[in-house]
Formats: sequence, C-alpha cells, structure tokens
Amino acid sequence: MLIPFLLPLSVLAQPSPTLLDLQLLAIAARADAPARDPANIAAFAQTRRAAEAGDVVAQLDLARKLQLGVGAPQSTAQSMAWLRKGVAQGDVLAQTILALEFIDGDSSAEEQALAIKWLEAAAEQHFVPAYNALGERLMRVATDDEQRSEAFAWYQRSAREKDTAGMRNLARAHELGLGVKQSDQWAMVWYEWAEWRGKLAEKENK
Repeated sequence: MLIPFLLPLSVLAQPSPTLLDLQLLAIAARADAPARDPANIAAFAQTRRAAEAGDVVAQLDLARKLQLGVGAPQSTAQSMAWLRKGVAQGDVLAQTILALEFIDGDSSAEEQALAIKWLEAAAEQHFVPAYNALGERLMRVATDDEQRSEAFAWYQRSAREKDTAGMRNLARAHELGLGVKQSDQWAMVWYEWAEWRGKLAEKENK
C-alpha cells in the first residue's frame, strides 16, 4: 500500500515534509477521496495527458489518483508503474516513496538494494524525509559498528533538520548505543526535543 505518497499536489511545493506529515496527509486524502464523478474523470484525463507528456508532478498525481481510485478504477499496479516513471526522472519524492514500498513490502533482495540506492539518491539531493528513512534501513541491516555509525549519521542529519522521527531514532540510538557511545543523558535530551517538536507540529496543524 503506497500510503506515504498519497498527498495533495500543494504539498509538493512545501519545503521538507516529514514522513509522518506524508502519512497523515495520506490518511486525510483517503478519507476525503470523493466517489467517481464527471469532474474527477475529466481531471484524471487531464492529469494523464500531462503525465504521458513527461510531467513528473503529473505522474505522481496520476499515481495518487490511481491508488485512491479517484477519476478511474483503483489500481495499485498502474499506480506503481507511474511512480516508477517519476523515479526514472530522478524525482526525490518518487524515489523515497517507492523505496519505502520495497523496504516495507515483500520485495526481493534486488528491490531491497534498489530501495537503498533510491534513498541515497534522494538524500544526496537534500530531501529531508529520505534522511531518516535511509538511517532506519541502514541500521536494520547493519552488522558491525561502522555500518551502525553510518546509519547514526543519517539520524543526526534528520534530527538537525527538525524531523521528529529522526530525533526519536537518534534518542534511541544513544539509549542503546547503536552507532554511538551509549548515553542516557543524550537519549533523554533528544527524546525531550522530539516530544517538544511533536507538540509544536500539532499546534501548527490546528
């Protein structure tokens, strides 16, 4: 299920949404998705024409519409196909979303490797949501301290960008000594920052 990318196009213009933001917007989009009607069908056709012409934003919007079944029958397979076109064009949002789908789904070893590659590509383009996602994936497969340190570094970058999920993972890493010297003091600091940031985000969204 492609939950993280089911967001309205207006969000694409906003700077650095966190993955939690994307997930919450996905839930809202799914809840508010209207039934098929002539206006939705016309909008879908217009979006498809733009997508077929190579417009990456339209490709992502078309994938969203297909996943939700807005303006056309719901089709995860077709949604994935259009998402892949965005990935092929180097779109950071498409790269992150498809990477998460492969990581969280029943995917092959090849797809898992591609997921890391796409997250790295998005992170290198300074797409903040990819920082924590990459850190989580690298930490999950880490087998030694060097690899855990690399994952920890991505948590740090995420936390410095005020990503609440990154802050929580950074706190947990300090608490358990994953990729860094164990420190209850630093764990507490980052847990408190994450809690404060989460409350601030709730106020901003009201």
